[in-house]
Amino acid sequence: MRALAPVPPASHRATRLRWRRAPRYRREKARRGHHRTPAQPQSNAGESGGGKETNGVDDDNNGKVDDWRGWNFTGDGQFPNNNPMDDSGHGTLVAGAAAASTNNGLGIAGVNWYAKIMPLRVSYANGSIQTNFAADAIKYAVDNGAKVINISSNLDVEPLVTYKNNIKYAQARGVLVVASSAYYHYDQNCFIGYPAGYTDVIAVSGMGTDVTNVAGCANTNSQYSPIRVAAASGNTWTTTKDGGYTVYVFHTT
Repeated sequence: MRALAPVPPASHRATRLRWRRAPRYRREKARRGHHRTPAQPQSNAGESGGGKETNGVDDDNNGKVDDWRGWNFTGDGQFPNNNPMDDSGHGTLVAGAAAASTNNGLGIAGVNWYAKIMPLRVSYANGSIQTNFAADAIKYAVDNGAKVINISSNLDVEPLVTYKNNIKYAQARGVLVVASSAYYHYDQNCFIGYPAGYTDVIAVSGMGTDVTNVAGCANTNSQYSPIRVAAASGNTWTTTKDGGYTVYVFHTT
């Protein structure tokens, strides 16, 4: 997800949002080929069919023109547009692990066989994120039927008020918000970054071979939200943005 505040370091990774099946969205079959993530994408029915995908009209009146397959909030440094294809690669890695299609004789199987993906791009090709893009993407996801929002990005300082408010907006509407824990080290202590540190956000972490060492930290500061979920995160097979597969170490994503 993205936003237009100061640009965080390039280590902040791309975010993808998962969306539920809503009446105005319809499932598309996962397609083979370039940029294929076998993760069961959804198309926006309000912007699909009869040439709506390219007619230059906001047919569903949600403020985004031709957003039939999601939205690119960065606009690649120019103008926001309807091409959410993953340039940095992190979003595809996460999407594949979470929801790659199963029983099709291809590649891998995601954790959730029935999840659908709403591609919302909020990072640049180098992985950097502007938090106002992220805030806008959260609200877009909620307003367009998301049931779960996965935020695989993090900050060591609290971001814009709008970012926090839009997370509250999601939670008030029954949308589950999940975020990578992203520990930061200060004075021998470990602190969970944002948005994982917000109340009621599900903070997720990964474990290495030493199961007592979660995300590189054995001790955490109680003023931040505790980790809710932790799992083995090393050497995981997942999907890549070029249509292939790779072994990836997820750490705290």
